[in-house]
Amino acid sequence: MAKKRILIVDYEPRLLERLKSLIPVEKYEISTAQDGFIALEEFERFRPDLVFLRTMLPKKHGFQVCQEMVERTGSHAPVPIVMHCSIYKSRKYRNDALKIYGAAEYLEDPIEQNVLDEVLARFLEKPAAPAAAPPPPAAGSRTQIPEVVIPPVPKPA
Repeated sequence: MAKKRILIVDYEPRLLERLKSLIPVEKYEISTAQDGFIALEEFERFRPDLVFLRTMLPKKHGFQVCQEMVERTGSHAPVPIVMHCSIYKSRKYRNDALKIYGAAEYLEDPIEQNVLDEVLARFLEKPAAPAAAPPPPAAGSRTQIPEVVIPPVPKPA
């Protein structure tokens, strides 16, 4: 099975390496870029399955890069783009990233391992196959409706 591809875009080498070190290389192929223009070039060349994109970038702002990446993939095969930042922390920036620029997720830095694992699972791992439907009840028999348990929604870190 081919490894899923992740593009990490960050201008700060130390932070780029930190995020890269949290991703298991045995499961994912990783490429990096350090400015907005190189990010767009690498997006076309590498064809990632997921992008981690810092909002603050030299040469071309992350929000613009996100929007261009979304436009390049179109709706037929969108690539999830996870924007992240340590400066833009209000709900307004999150909403803008998701609704205006097309990001799939918006996280505040630093991204912790458990949050990263959840994002990787959500966007890159195949969902479990649905269980086989139970056979229809026999005529005249009563069926018992199972209790539905809804798990709590995890709160962002």
